[in-house]
Parts: sequence; C-alpha cells; structure tokens
Amino acid sequence: MTPAPAFDYCIVGGGLQGCLLAHALAWHRPDATVLLLERGDTLCGNHTWSFHETDVAEQSRGWFDPLVVHRWPGYRVRFPAESRRVSIPYATITSDRLREATLSLADERAGSARGGRLVVRTGEPCEILSQTGVRLGGTAEVSCRAVIDCRGRAASAGLPSGAGYQTFIGHEYETVRHWPASEPTVMDVRADQADGFEFLYELPLGPDRVLLEYTRFHEEPACDETRAAQLISTRLAEAGAESAKLIRTEQ
Repeated sequence: MTPAPAFDYCIVGGGLQGCLLAHALAWHRPDATVLLLERGDTLCGNHTWSFHETDVAEQSRGWFDPLVVHRWPGYRVRFPAESRRVSIPYATITSDRLREATLSLADERAGSARGGRLVVRTGEPCEILSQTGVRLGGTAEVSCRAVIDCRGRAASAGLPSGAGYQTFIGHEYETVRHWPASEPTVMDVRADQADGFEFLYELPLGPDRVLLEYTRFHEEPACDETRAAQLISTRLAEAGAESAKLIRTEQ
C-alpha cells in the first residue's frame, strides 16, 4: 500500500512568491498541510516590494492586507519635460513584515483545529525529485501531493533571445529634516540615459525616512554602483538631505 503524502503542498523557495502562496493557501485552503522550504538561513531576504493596490483581487484582501506596511493615495512619474501624479493607490510590503507574518502563521497553524498546518524549514539545500517529491539536505525525501517551484529562473538557464535584466541598488535613509515628498515617485527619468534605460525610484517611508533606488534595464546583469551613488546623491542634495544617515541597502 502506498503511504499517504506527508504534505499536500511543498513550496520550494521562501521569497516573495513562496511566502505569499503560503498565506493564500492558509486562507483559501485552511485544511491543507504545507511545507515551505528556503535554502537561505532566513525567509524573504532583504527587499522592498511595491505594487498598485488595484493589482490585488478583492477575494485576496483578507489575507493580503495585513502584510502591507505602507500605503499612499497616489504616486508621481517624472520625465525631463513632464511630471504627472497618478491617482492610483500604491503600497509596499517589506521583507521584515512578510517574514514575521509567515513565521507567525506557521506558529498559529501548528495548533489548527482543522488539521491544516504550515511547516517552515530554512538553511537546507533542496532538490526537486518530481512533481510530488523533494529531497532535503541531500538525504531525506519528502512526499507531497504537489511541488510548487518558487525559486525563479536559475542563473545557469540564461535568458531568451532579446531579453535583458532589471537590476537595482536601493539605499534607505534616515533624514534630519522632513522629506519634502509625501508620495512615491515610481519613475524619475530626468537624468540622461547613460547606458540602457535607468531611473530613480523614491519611496517616502515616513516623515524622516526614505528609500532611494537606482534601477537599470540592460543586457548585462551588473548594476553600476557609481552611477547609482551619483543619482541618489543628486536627489538627496535636491531635497536638502545631504546629511541623511544610511541605515539599509538592498540590491
């Protein structure tokens, strides 16, 4: 007799996609057993993820909204001769919030009366054996009803012809004075396009906190740190925040 699978779902990859999926399953399939695997030491890495509020379906609001840490009623785009405010609500999820919420969800599900649970395992290599099985740490095999690969494109897989890379360097600052903008600028393309398509992205996270991110679309995966520093410094000077304290970097 074939033994029953240990889990209903095995999610491989504990980043944005994998963790959101774990929350969605807990909400829509409260009786499901889920194994979430991340080869890194912690879930979610070090990122800031933003989105238009209109991108989220109403039926997902119940589990999705508690993950949001910042919301704005709109945002701006800026070009050399044009500037426009877009009246679409904008929001952000951070790695810290998603990690905390996912680990809390696992704790809550451990005592679920409906039998559903979420098990999180980090810091172990994982090999996908089939659509219904994985191998952990090179030895232990785990069966499930479905394996869901959330690791993204493998670096060795290359890119299809004509495709390119989006790279970014983001610096989060604490400022002495209030940041002059209260809403994000999702694309500031006022600088000359030196190489590829590049722009500055600005998220005011509080009256004295801002994330400035240099983004570049190019055929090469490397990000130009010198160019990033130049554009970020220019924006800090424009805002009168040259003395801002760098508290975090992501890329």
